[in-house]
Amino acid sequence: MMSKNLPIIIVLILILLLVGGYFLWWPQYQEFKDLKFQLEKKTERLTLQEEYFTELNGLLEQLRRYETELSRIDSALPTDVDFAVIGFFNFIQKRAPESGLILKDINLEKAVPPEISFNISVLGSYSALKNFLKEVLYKNIRMIKVESISFSEPEGGEFFTFDLRLTARIFSEIIEEGLSGNGAVE
Repeated sequence: MMSKNLPIIIVLILILLLVGGYFLWWPQYQEFKDLKFQLEKKTERLTLQEEYFTELNGLLEQLRRYETELSRIDSALPTDVDFAVIGFFNFIQKRAPESGLILKDINLEKAVPPEISFNISVLGSYSALKNFLKEVLYKNIRMIKVESISFSEPEGGEFFTFDLRLTARIFSEIIEEGLSGNGAVE
């Protein structure tokens, strides 16, 4: 009697193993697979972050090699608004005549970090203005941007009156502290 029921018992045991495996072990296997995938992704992200920080350290070492040049650039970028305004006004007063222009007027429009806006009015020829723009403003390390230029016809002379609206970037100590902090991203 046992031999007759043995194939049925074996089939039932196999069915129970398959059903048990499907309901008990398969979810565990899927969870294991998901955790393995998450671990691989986090490992990949960690590797990318390590490469990024290694690259940043390399760039920091390169910047340290140019410390002298950077200090000169840093001195050209004013951090105090009042100092920056005086510096830009003095710069314009000195460089306009060197370009062949006569400075008629200079007015502060706005002076708040991170920029100063001012208007200047100069008298001169087109070539003198062109020289002033090319050789003085565009080659200036202080990043002066010409927002607008207008001019009027010469009145009884050969000189035009040029009105320029200029904007200059300044950098506050708050910005500098954020860039030169401990390297942590906030």
